[in-house]
Amino acid sequence: MQVIRLCLAVPMFCFGLAACAEQPGAPASGGAARAVGPITEEKGPWREQDHWIPVEGTSQFILMRLCRPAGGNPARLVVANHGSPPSAAQRPNMAPWSCEQRAISWFLTRGYAVALPLRRGYGASGGTETARDIRSAIAYATAQPGIRRDGAVVVGQSAGGWGSLALAARNPPEVAAIVNMAGGRGGRLDNLPNNNCRADVLATSAGQFGQTARIPSL
Repeated sequence: MQVIRLCLAVPMFCFGLAACAEQPGAPASGGAARAVGPITEEKGPWREQDHWIPVEGTSQFILMRLCRPAGGNPARLVVANHGSPPSAAQRPNMAPWSCEQRAISWFLTRGYAVALPLRRGYGASGGTETARDIRSAIAYATAQPGIRRDGAVVVGQSAGGWGSLALAARNPPEVAAIVNMAGGRGGRLDNLPNNNCRADVLATSAGQFGQTARIPSL
C-alpha cells in the first residue's frame, strides 16, 4: 500500500518540482557565517528551519531546509532533491523549496519529515558530487530529534534523480526506497530541451549504478 501511495504521488510531485526548482531566492542564511547547525528559527505549521550541514569527507557545507510533520512520534524522512535549471547562470539564485509547496506538504500531511538540501553549485552552497551531498543530508537529518534513523525515502527530479540513482549504488543502510523522476544530466545541449550532450555516457553510468544498487527504486 505504501508503494502504491508513492506511485500516485509521483506525477503531482514531479509537476511541483518543475514549477519550483528554478525558483530564485536569496540564500536562506542571509549571508551569515557558516557553522554546522540551524541558522533560522522554526516557523509555520511545518516548523520550517534552515541549517548549514557538513558534506561528508570534505570541509564544505551545504544549505538544507528541514520540514517536520505534526505529532510527537518519530517520523520517517523524505529527502527531496532539486533538478538543474535550463541555464547554469540561474544556479546561484536558487533557494530551497518552501515547506508549504504542494509536493512537499503532500509528504508532511502523511507524517513524513522532509529534508530539502541545496546541493553544492546551487544558491548559497557551492561545488559538485550530488550523491555525496544527498548522503550528507540524510546523515544530518536522521540525527535530529523526532526523525527516525531508518526507512528514509530519497526522491529526485532531473539532476536530483540522477544523483539519487548514484546514491542507490552505494546502498546506504538508512535508505528504504528511491524515487527517480526523469533523472539525468546534460539534457539541454545548445539550450535545446531533450538534446543530450552524451547519452552514451548516461547509459553506461546507469548500467554501473545498477550493478551494485540493491535498494528498491521507482
